[in-house]
Amino acid sequence: MSELLQIEIDRMREELSVLENAIGIFREYVEGAFQNEIGYVEGMRSDFTPKLKDILENMKDDRGGILLEKLDTYHRAATRIVDVLEKETDQAMAQDMGGE
Repeated sequence: MSELLQIEIDRMREELSVLENAIGIFREYVEGAFQNEIGYVEGMRSDFTPKLKDILENMKDDRGGILLEKLDTYHRAATRIVDVLEKETDQAMAQDMGGE
């Protein structure tokens, strides 16, 4: 039984790693949204450049930062849960070995 639980803990860690990578990709989008495009617009030096820059600024997703915070919180909590499960499993295995 403890081997099965250890396998599941390993799988949970793998899934947490996938989530962490996805959060990193999303973070780049949220924190760098339209930065390249705004740089291109600033280089145009046209009469409509300020308006185009304003449009790009307004298109940024304000809710992305909130979602990113929630994802970070979820990831930290899930990591703590897996850490506790692993510690308890290791302790149970040690007790089983000591009791035999």
